[in-house]
Amino acid sequence: MREEERNDNTEEGKTTQEKRRLIKEGKAKMVEEKKRQREENKLMKEAIKAQKAEQKKYAKEKDEWESGKHALKSIVAEIDSTIIETGSVGGTLLTRFAEKGLKYRVQANPIKGSILWKMEVPQIGQDPASVAEVPYILFVLQAEEFCDLISSGFFWDHVRLVQDRYPTFTVCYVTNKLMNYINKCERAQYRNAPNVNSWKRPPVEEVLCKLATHHVKVHSRQCTDEAEVAEHVVGLTSSLANCRFRKPLSWLSVHANGAVIPKNFIDKDLAKKDTW
Repeated sequence: MREEERNDNTEEGKTTQEKRRLIKEGKAKMVEEKKRQREENKLMKEAIKAQKAEQKKYAKEKDEWESGKHALKSIVAEIDSTIIETGSVGGTLLTRFAEKGLKYRVQANPIKGSILWKMEVPQIGQDPASVAEVPYILFVLQAEEFCDLISSGFFWDHVRLVQDRYPTFTVCYVTNKLMNYINKCERAQYRNAPNVNSWKRPPVEEVLCKLATHHVKVHSRQCTDEAEVAEHVVGLTSSLANCRFRKPLSWLSVHANGAVIPKNFIDKDLAKKDTW
């Protein structure tokens, strides 16, 4: 025992003790390093797992949006306040929007009497929320207002004004009780024959035909009453919401749907199922 103590007190004994200490510290460092690496690997795996879950969630939300599942919840109709404040269409129109659960805003639009649409795109993953214009503008005109535009010669100026401001938009003029108003005015004129200059029938049919034949992406729609106007606007809102998510028709798909297949064609059903 005394001999071992003497050996430990020698220079050689001190060196051996130092080696043992260094080995022990090295082992402790190795254990600590392995523990740190395990923690890092665990955190990395958790981060990768969370990233994959986020990517999966993003892909699901994107697929849901691109499928058009939330289209009707995303479209907003911007209705010019003059449509609501004047005429008899406003109340019926807003009631129909509420019944269908469609969103709308009553505001002052750049052109009086117009309805515009916006698509509110929600935040999907890292993509921020945004608002996209729908390239369509509709005008709701009372019959008297429409006839006055034509009689005064300002109707085509109005068309040019709209096309200049919205060059890529489809334009639609919706009239309420147009023919009923014209017939009423003609009957009143007939009954009051002496006062022949009181009212002159505007060339409505000529104007409507010229819209169809001479103007691209300018349409018209005659409605018999307020309910039909509201139904048209609400139906158009739904169509505009869904159209951006529909698969565009190709030449083949149009033919496959039977657009040019004769009604008496013996294999019509087969042709619809198999384009080739």
